[in-house]
Amino acid sequence: MPEPLATHAPRRARTATGLLGAFNDAGVLVAADVHVAQRLAALTGEADETVLLVSGHAWPVWEYYAPDLPAARIPPLEILDVNAVLDYGRSAELLREALTGYTGAWYVGWQDEVLDPMATVPLHLKGSGEVVPVAQEFWQLDVQHFTGIDAAASQS
Repeated sequence: MPEPLATHAPRRARTATGLLGAFNDAGVLVAADVHVAQRLAALTGEADETVLLVSGHAWPVWEYYAPDLPAARIPPLEILDVNAVLDYGRSAELLREALTGYTGAWYVGWQDEVLDPMATVPLHLKGSGEVVPVAQEFWQLDVQHFTGIDAAASQS
């Protein structure tokens, strides 16, 4: 369990408010890593790529830092719901929907082990495209880049 951040801790986002501030204060989330991950996806992404937020409850943080960068929530949640655990079929269905019209995706996992404990989303992505190495690592975030994705190849 992460430790709460001290008032002057270097990983603390001093101007963060709302949900971002609460997660940052609790030591669960480092604002700088979220910001860098979003900018990395924006700068290196192509027009035919999308961002997949797994778990979808990362949406408020994403929206705070990158309102101009659309992202699909998998599952489509704004608040963590432990009853919305993904299985193989449901994750395939959500990916087919989110990836229609795209051939690439940035996977951003935050507390993804809660709603996708069997890592079915990356399993589908690896099965329908190619993994592109991401040189940067992010604290508390799993960032993966996939290209050559065939949305229809996601099995159910």
